[in-house]
Amino acid sequence: SASSPRKWVALGNNVSNNLSIDGSANMAINTSGLAGVMNSGEKCINHSTAKDKKSTPAIMRAIIESCDTAAQAVEKLRELLKAGDYSHGEKGSIFFFCDLNEGYVCEITAKDISVVRYDKGYTIRANIWLNPGMYQLSRNAHKTYLNSANRMYVTMTNLNAALDKNGKITLTDIFNTSRQHKL
Repeated sequence: SASSPRKWVALGNNVSNNLSIDGSANMAINTSGLAGVMNSGEKCINHSTAKDKKSTPAIMRAIIESCDTAAQAVEKLRELLKAGDYSHGEKGSIFFFCDLNEGYVCEITAKDISVVRYDKGYTIRANIWLNPGMYQLSRNAHKTYLNSANRMYVTMTNLNAALDKNGKITLTDIFNTSRQHKL
């Protein structure tokens, strides 16, 4: 965006919540070194289907254009939620933000947020909430939950196998484990 001092690159789609979004960001990184990824969370209570609120790609774009660190991204997300400027249909969302020093997994509904900080290791999410305080907000059926849990288990198994074999996890390992790798 011309109004942002930060240059950024993103993967995304051009339509979200039936609103055209120029340069939406499902996953992005900016010149300050802030990276972010968004994903659907669980079907939940406290959801928002309002069409005039920001969708998750629009929120990611707002954050990637206005923040330099993962901690700032979390605070900006909190501000947007407090202002009621969020909609993701009947589901909540999961955001992951990281910089060179730390990362955060933020699980949200339209009114609730749970944030967990990471400064080592890795974490995996597949459309289900694992952060404290979020499970009781879920309206997921057990079949949907188990499907996501199985995808997380397969990913964890593959990444741990790469770690055992090579002593590290590479971007290629992550890419090959992703269900999106055939795209």
